[in-house]
Amino acid sequence: TSRSNKDFTPSLCVDLLGPIRVRSGQEPVTISARKVKGLLAYLARRSGETVPRDTLRGLLWAESGEDQARASLRQALSALRKALGEARASLLVSEGENIRLDAEGLESDVRTFQKHAKSSDLGNLERIVQLYRGDFLEGLENVAPEFDRWVETERGALRSSFSSVLLRLADVYGEENRLEDTVATLRRLLQTDPLQEHVHRRLINTLCLQTRYDAALRQFDALKQVLSDDLGVPPERATVDLVREIRAKRSQGKPDLQTPGKEPSGAAPEESAAPGSLVPPTKPSVAVMPFRSLSNDDDTIFFGEGVAEDVIMMLSREPGLMVVSR
Repeated sequence: TSRSNKDFTPSLCVDLLGPIRVRSGQEPVTISARKVKGLLAYLARRSGETVPRDTLRGLLWAESGEDQARASLRQALSALRKALGEARASLLVSEGENIRLDAEGLESDVRTFQKHAKSSDLGNLERIVQLYRGDFLEGLENVAPEFDRWVETERGALRSSFSSVLLRLADVYGEENRLEDTVATLRRLLQTDPLQEHVHRRLINTLCLQTRYDAALRQFDALKQVLSDDLGVPPERATVDLVREIRAKRSQGKPDLQTPGKEPSGAAPEESAAPGSLVPPTKPSVAVMPFRSLSNDDDTIFFGEGVAEDVIMMLSREPGLMVVSR
């Protein structure tokens, strides 16, 4: 299949954050088969790139024989073209043994998200936070082993990037003294990863700046619970010092604490509650350091973050090992 009219650019929207959603303008495009959805998702994620048919067969039909895998890919491509319709199907380009989803005329929430993910502009940050409806391809499970592994890697990388975006947005809100927006953003960040103690600490401090002392102390109790349940450790000394200061301010009726995002004075951010008290003597601990990309390619950086997330997730399933929050 080739583009019969290069001046014609049909608009196709493929949303991959949250459950997959395909639209032409405002009209939904219905795709039922999971592997056809997976095929579209992979091509949309690599839009503009040529993808070898062998890659697609290995991704979705690795457990089938070669002839069966070839036939299955042909059927899936045919079903995808039928679902897209005659005009939109022209975006799907076959070039011998390669397949390409033309980036021209294609809109993708992931592409927009990554384009603005490192921005510090408030409008851009708020826009991409709204784009993040959920994890990458949420609900598209058990498609094929290799495809599922690819999805998990992408999810980890995008989730890590989203956490960075939320933290940057909280910084901007804090600088503008928009405390309620700061609280909402920090709460959403903790929904993504409840083990980020420094985020709990910022949330506790921001609640106190609103003189919401009881809410701040409840947040501290929630932090203690999640640290105990998931890691078997107490809060860090910086957090304990902050809560001690909160209780003192509360008893004196003084609402003023540190600026949002600042650590309490006299305590280093990474100090523990007491030397040697964090790790039970019979339980080894491990911390996974971030992978550093040797290139400036964004995809490589996101892939490295995703690998780190996967390593943390797999290690945390080992009951005899304490995995330190990153």
